[in-house]
Amino acid sequence: MTPERMQALLAGQTSVAKKVFAALPSSLSTAFTPVDIAREMKAMAGASVDIHTMRGCLACLQKAGLVKEVVPGSFRRVEVKEKHTVTMTKIAAQAGPKLAATQGAQPPMDMLASIAAKVRVAMAGLGALADEIDNAALAIEERSAASEKEVAKVKQIATLLKELG
Repeated sequence: MTPERMQALLAGQTSVAKKVFAALPSSLSTAFTPVDIAREMKAMAGASVDIHTMRGCLACLQKAGLVKEVVPGSFRRVEVKEKHTVTMTKIAAQAGPKLAATQGAQPPMDMLASIAAKVRVAMAGLGALADEIDNAALAIEERSAASEKEVAKVKQIATLLKELG
């Protein structure tokens, strides 16, 4: 998740949910229980929140994708990563002057080898980006399959109710 996406999702939450999110540790190795979160909120703001309200806020944050439940009853923030962007203009701008300067000094085969090496570097960055796209596609597919199962269950219940009624 990018920082911009996290801020957008957090902006759509209630003020209590934002405070619950702020009370969660930012380190990805630590998970808090609702009791730990309540203790942290009490220390931060001096106010306490009803445990049921906090559980509802945690459920909303989890549904939004801001919080993960690592083990039942323990929550932590989702990892925030910067986007990997590859700009081809930078690569072209860097290659242009070097090619002009080295065209007379290097044999054509050496020039082609250096260009190929630069393409390999660019492809490594694109490979990592392709892996992230694959992971996102798998997550979307899992959610879609879960939604389809839920729709099938609802249809089955509806047909049973029609048969009974």
